[in-house]
Amino acid sequence: MKNLKCLLLLLAVVMSSHTAIAQSIAVNRKESIWQDFRNKYPNNFQTIGVGKFDDNSVLFLISEPAPHVKLDDVKKIFEGTNATFEIKQWKIGYDGWVKDILIPVSNLSKETEAKHIDELNKLMYFTAYKSSHTTLPVKRPRKIFADSKLNYNFSGAEIEKNFIIDNKLFFNPKDENKKFSIKTILQNQIKGVFFCESANYVIWSLPKGDISSRKEDIRQFALDADVILGAISNENMLVVIGRERKTTLSELPPLRTEMIGILASTTETELSQSLDILDLLCGRMSNGKDWCPAYLSKMLENTEFGHLLTLTDIALKDWSELGSLTYNEYRYEKPKHYPFKQHLIEKFGVGQIVYNWNAENMSDESSIGNNIKVYAISKTGALPISYFNSQTDKVSISKNDENIAYEYFANLNNTDMARAVQYTFLYRIFKANNVKLVIEKPSSIDKSALLVNDVKNTLNRIKQLSDIEINNISRRIAEDYYEKYLKVEHQRAINQTIDESKKQWNIEIENEAKKIAQENSMSIYQLKNTPEYISWLREEKEHFEKQMQISINNATIETMDAAQNEVKKQIVSLKNEILSVAPSNFDKLCKYIAYPRGEYTIDYQSIANKAIKIANLANQVKYGFEHLGIDIEAIKDKYVASLTNDSERWVKTPKVVIITNNMEIKIDGNISLAGMGMGGHNISSKIPRKTIDRSVPIRNMDEIVGIAINQQRGYSSIYEP
Repeated sequence: MKNLKCLLLLLAVVMSSHTAIAQSIAVNRKESIWQDFRNKYPNNFQTIGVGKFDDNSVLFLISEPAPHVKLDDVKKIFEGTNATFEIKQWKIGYDGWVKDILIPVSNLSKETEAKHIDELNKLMYFTAYKSSHTTLPVKRPRKIFADSKLNYNFSGAEIEKNFIIDNKLFFNPKDENKKFSIKTILQNQIKGVFFCESANYVIWSLPKGDISSRKEDIRQFALDADVILGAISNENMLVVIGRERKTTLSELPPLRTEMIGILASTTETELSQSLDILDLLCGRMSNGKDWCPAYLSKMLENTEFGHLLTLTDIALKDWSELGSLTYNEYRYEKPKHYPFKQHLIEKFGVGQIVYNWNAENMSDESSIGNNIKVYAISKTGALPISYFNSQTDKVSISKNDENIAYEYFANLNNTDMARAVQYTFLYRIFKANNVKLVIEKPSSIDKSALLVNDVKNTLNRIKQLSDIEINNISRRIAEDYYEKYLKVEHQRAINQTIDESKKQWNIEIENEAKKIAQENSMSIYQLKNTPEYISWLREEKEHFEKQMQISINNATIETMDAAQNEVKKQIVSLKNEILSVAPSNFDKLCKYIAYPRGEYTIDYQSIANKAIKIANLANQVKYGFEHLGIDIEAIKDKYVASLTNDSERWVKTPKVVIITNNMEIKIDGNISLAGMGMGGHNISSKIPRKTIDRSVPIRNMDEIVGIAINQQRGYSSIYEP
């Protein structure tokens, strides 16, 4: 009986606690608060959010937990509290997503709340340093364009003068009495994060080799510095120089601890991202939109940096073309103005452009003696830009316009573009200085074979086309092309011709009337009222209109015939090019066309050249692939479905992008489907070496960077109101 009473009492307590949490404000408002948070922070944003309510319930939010975090790890933190746990998924891009954890807790004391915030920070970032959180509900959307300056361009000579020669002193908040110069830090191998005595800078001093035991330093530096300005190294140490944080944590969030760790762990000597709409089976679908895969290096798959590169690539293409490209399912603020007043496609007079963020010259390395090297960043606001004529030739179309665009994008103070520069710079100096961190990153699905069968079917279909089929298909393609892209322009030209012909006809009729009136000793007025004149005028008008209609029909037929002949030539050229491939190389060709960015052996070089030629020829006719029985949209759907599970625990980078192209530019009388652009990011780990130039004026960096505001040096907690 006694045991029964205890059991009933325990049951009553459990039911009471379940009732308390179920009826709490935190539970009742969690969905609306989360939706509001994600509407204001629609893209990647990692934080710990805390919302407090009058009934002493608290809502915790962990947005985009680090890859090593498991739900069970989070539950352990809240053991002994009345908490529930829910995982929410937020869509980013066409098929990408991030996941957040919502934890409403009832009857939580302030002490326990602070303890949980510290523990969540330790779980996420390996340290409770400046244990941070965002107040829920959030009040303002995240700023994409910062109020403060994010673009600096300090040379190696300026970094040498301001940090080595001027002997600036730095201290660790744990002991402000001990001050060190960067020379001393390098020579004595002093590790950690240090503030500059003059309050402008924060440095992160780390050893070369394995930094697994220094993970807490990553978070500390990311919190205290918001813009990386350069770096200095010797044979044993690397010192990263940052601006002491001026921006809020929501405006320019700290670089992610796990992302910096992944950059240190990668063995890849080059990273890349691309949106290549010119791939054989990409481009225009039957719904009028374009599609292409969103390719990333394996290391970048399902990471914040990978998504960031896709996002900034989208901005480069769209903003370079006056904001005329809409990438579906992306929510991103556009700038107030664009770098050019004319579409580049139109300005350059080309059918395609490769829009590239090119990291090759984003930073340089200079030796200054005693094994000391200085690393300078060309612009901290954005990566350099290239506009190439093709992916293979990589010839700049206009250096001047590249420089204009570089200045424009770098000075936008766009927080994502500045963030991409910082991750890129860290990747390069880590590789240059053998900085390592062992992280086991789950492998992503191999994409190299996903489109091979579709490519093979497409090429075989084209190979087997008879002359009659080519003639019929080219006509249907020409008719579609005319209807979609030429008809309006053609009709405008016809209307102009009709107007001019009518004017000329009226003049001729008027001259003829004058002549008749004179021959019959009549006035024009008298003539025009005679039945004979009226009948004659009617016949002349009918004849004129009939002749005009014949001319219009002939012009339309000529236009259509010319388009058909052009399409026919392209199909025949494409067919012949495919037929010229040796049967023994056909499978290799299909493999390369299906995944041209893979790693191939040297024997693929001739295959690659042939594949590029075939892809270029196909791009002239693939807007009519539907007439070959090739369903581009169905191929896209199958590709997406095959990558449904290509994700990590908390994030999936989009595998495709869908583009609404509002830019159809006429070039040399032809319509350029200006969405037919490609490009992305080429991030080489190889840093150009440069002789330091001390002959140019050396600026005082303190005057340019300025004094940090809202400084919170030390180990107190911080939060975003």
